[in-house]
Amino acid sequence: MAGSSDDLFVRGVRLFNQRRFFECHEIWEELWKPSAGEMRRLYQGLIQTAAALHHATRGNRTGALAVWSKAREKLEAAPDRYRGLSIARLRTELDDYFSRSENTDPPPRIRSMRRVR
Repeated sequence: MAGSSDDLFVRGVRLFNQRRFFECHEIWEELWKPSAGEMRRLYQGLIQTAAALHHATRGNRTGALAVWSKAREKLEAAPDRYRGLSIARLRTELDDYFSRSENTDPPPRIRSMRRVR
C-alpha cells in the first residue's frame, strides 16, 4: 500500500468514520508494521479498536469486548492527542459504547473520530 504515514492515517480515519472497520484495520496495519516503541503501541491500539468494532457490528459482543479490553490498555498509554484527533475522547466514547452495547439490542451507534483544536 503506497502513501505517506499521514495519508495512510487519514485514510484509516475516513474508513473508521464510514464504519468500514475491517478496511480501516488493514490500512492502519501499514503504519503499524514499520513502527516502533510508543507509536507501534498506539497503532496497535487503533487497529485493535477497529477490530473490536468490526466484531461488534457483526454481533460478536464477546469478541468485541475482549479485543476492546486489549485496545483500551494500549490507548490508555497513548498521548491524549495524535495528529489532530483526541485519543482521550475516543477512549471515553468507546468505553461508553461498549458498556451500553452490553445492555442494548441493537448496540448504540458508534461515533466518528473527530478533529480537535
